[in-house]
Amino acid sequence: MPRWAPAGLPAIRARVKSDLTREIDALLVPKGFLRRGNRWIRAGLFYSVFLELQKDKYGFACYVNLGRDGRFALFRRLQRSKPKRWRLNALLAEVGERNAFDAHHYVDLDGDTERRRLLLRLVAERGLPFLEKCAGPFGPWIRLPPGGHA
Repeated sequence: MPRWAPAGLPAIRARVKSDLTREIDALLVPKGFLRRGNRWIRAGLFYSVFLELQKDKYGFACYVNLGRDGRFALFRRLQRSKPKRWRLNALLAEVGERNAFDAHHYVDLDGDTERRRLLLRLVAERGLPFLEKCAGPFGPWIRLPPGGHA
């Protein structure tokens, strides 16, 4: 562990991951998502959509990604064969707000913090409706509007 790492970071990271997984499960599982590791997936008729927790390279923070992947070859070709991914913060309107809400440091998510409540609210109010749009037959044409709102 580097000298500049917060004391007890591995324990904080494990606690936050466990708590966030439980809370995101409570939001997504009733909507038909299944959890596989750090990713929640829902297979639709045309596309599979997902939300995933991604650990940053150095282990101090995590990111929340949203994505869509075609279920059949035709739909994969429409989206140019790679799963389409977005960061959750792309759904925010202001550039400054998006930049401030990109990486979620584990120490800021430990316990019942404002940052954690905001993250879960953003998943519920903006992330889920956006994934609903992406799962439909017009999934390849879904783009984030210039202001960021889905």
